[in-house]
Amino acid sequence: MVASANSYPLSPKEEIVLGTVAVSAKGRKKVHGYPLAQEIAALRPRHFSMNYATLYRVLNRLEERGLLTSEVAKPGTFPGRSRRSYGVSVEGRKLLRKSEVAVKRDDDGELYIEF
Repeated sequence: MVASANSYPLSPKEEIVLGTVAVSAKGRKKVHGYPLAQEIAALRPRHFSMNYATLYRVLNRLEERGLLTSEVAKPGTFPGRSRRSYGVSVEGRKLLRKSEVAVKRDDDGELYIEF
């Protein structure tokens, strides 16, 4: 785990979510919560899991700490509830470079966790 600007370390779940947002949003700048949850569910090793409620709590915590940014889609863009997109802030990227846990994409495009 790595110490943050707020002087307490990120939990392994926070490191994994932050890393997954960074890898998933790379070409698009931002990623929605549902596809993010699917990517986390497919992470290797498969013994890691996270339910939706936990994912959104972690996303909110990371955003409150200034490690993620988010924006809500314009009203009427998507049917149903408003969709929020997440991206990694400059502070989040600095923290990821110091992290002991890394989320990476292999040659087949699958995400995996590297310790």
